Amino acid sequence: HWRVDGLNIEPRVLPPSGDPLRSRVLMPGYADRLEVGHPVLPVRVLHFGLPPEGTLNVRIVSVTEETFTAELLPYGDAPADSMLPVIEILPVVIRDGLRIGGIRLHPVRYDATRTELHWARTLMLEIEIRGDPSGASVRETAVLADLVNPSDAGGWGSVPALSRKSVT
Repeated sequence: HWRVDGLNIEPRVLPPSGDPLRSRVLMPGYADRLEVGHPVLPVRVLHFGLPPEGTLNVRIVSVTEETFTAELLPYGDAPADSMLPVIEILPVVIRDGLRIGGIRLHPVRYDATRTELHWARTLMLEIEIRGDPSGASVRETAVLADLVNPSDAGGWGSVPALSRKSVT
């Protein structure tokens, strides 16, 4: 179990720029996400090592949100019909024998139909990893570097398949 508490500094809206012209919202400590139909918005991705057959479960415990009126230019031909979610659970990938799950956080979202910028001032998530913790040691430890749980994930690698040798 993990609890992720976030206190997000007020976002800063930059004047439209780029080709094609689009708005950009900045927030310290976050990267940019360029998604068709949305302005450039701050994003953070958290990666977790998962045990073999394990699952990543996320629950929003609390969120304090503020709303501002803002007319922002989206990337692409037309604004999106809906806002991005506060969190997205990413598909599981396998890197160097380790299953990795992820969460994408959107602390700022834009509602183009209402011309409103939604800012999650505070966000608390409960994150749970379920599954049998048995596995093999991860062979390539570099894969652990960007994980929230590298010490746990180090023992959750997949057991290498036995190679077949022909007998002649």
